[in-house]
Amino acid sequence: MAPAPLWSAWLVAALSCVAPLGAQEIDASRAGEPAAIARVRLPQRLRARQIKPGLQLAGVVREPVYAGACQVLPAGTSFQTEISSSKRTRNRRAVTLQNAVFTRPDASSFASAVEFLTIRAARASGSKALTSVVLIGLPAASSPCAAPASGTSSPPTPIPPDTRVHAVLLSALSAKRSGQGDSFLARTIDPIWSGDRIVLPAGAVLAGHVTSRKPPRWLHRSGQLRLGFRTLQSSAREPADIVASVAGVESDARRKLSVDREGAITPERLSKKSMMVRAAIAYAGGKMLDDLFEEGVKAALGAAVSGTAATYARYIGLTFGITFFLAQHGNDVQLPEYTEIEVTFGRGVNGSAATVVGGGARPSR
Repeated sequence: MAPAPLWSAWLVAALSCVAPLGAQEIDASRAGEPAAIARVRLPQRLRARQIKPGLQLAGVVREPVYAGACQVLPAGTSFQTEISSSKRTRNRRAVTLQNAVFTRPDASSFASAVEFLTIRAARASGSKALTSVVLIGLPAASSPCAAPASGTSSPPTPIPPDTRVHAVLLSALSAKRSGQGDSFLARTIDPIWSGDRIVLPAGAVLAGHVTSRKPPRWLHRSGQLRLGFRTLQSSAREPADIVASVAGVESDARRKLSVDREGAITPERLSKKSMMVRAAIAYAGGKMLDDLFEEGVKAALGAAVSGTAATYARYIGLTFGITFFLAQHGNDVQLPEYTEIEVTFGRGVNGSAATVVGGGARPSR
């Protein structure tokens, strides 16, 4: 038998070094990721231009904060820190915070290093006034937290269909720039409970992909984005196949997003003010082109053709204005890094075992 060509040996060697796709999709121990994520509501809206070194930040933790199966902070914990530095990068604002002081409702307090993740405008319940919600990352050693006692663990429990959990995106997505099939990761920030037991600890990583997308289109049509999740991994489990989708998005109050029953994420329609501004720009552009064309023809051919030039110029300006107005795109679906989403679980593709993870006891609240 003739020896295999040299190029085929190289190909086999290269392929042997490539990990299977499933292993590359998900990495539950991403370097630099915080151990827990706190959602802190500030009493007032914090604008981007106000984020400067020396600014004091004070707020209240909205929801209980978990690291795995351990509750690090209860809801209602007060938060205080100061901004050390702030630098605007191309995709996000890099903010460094000093050590924060957390004071629990029982008056116990502790200091911890914290990481600024993102900030968004929000409306308090029953109020039209805008406030700000800041996502803060806490390291593993941020607070003493008792692990579940030995003997309290139980066999893995299936995640029931239609169960929902909050998560954050670990990469930015948009209907304009993301492509169908693009992969991304999300991380749960709350655990899933079944009675008094944890079905899914906080910090589990979800590997997802863009199932469909429609970029913003002319005639002021907005974009649309659908996301699906296919793999889940917690700290104590190998990746498991799941079927899950997005049921809600905690978007910035100034750029509202909605999710329909089929999981399609869409932005709000252009406001009347935006449409009027676009119409005014189209009219001004058409009028300017009208005048330029008319004056240019007069200068080149003389006043004898002024009437004909004015007629043609009017049609040219009108055509430009209408075309410009109709060619404008609608709003885009923009999901920055650390956008909060609500994920709903369906049935695993290979049975109930596809959606099981380790358990633990519910801590006292």
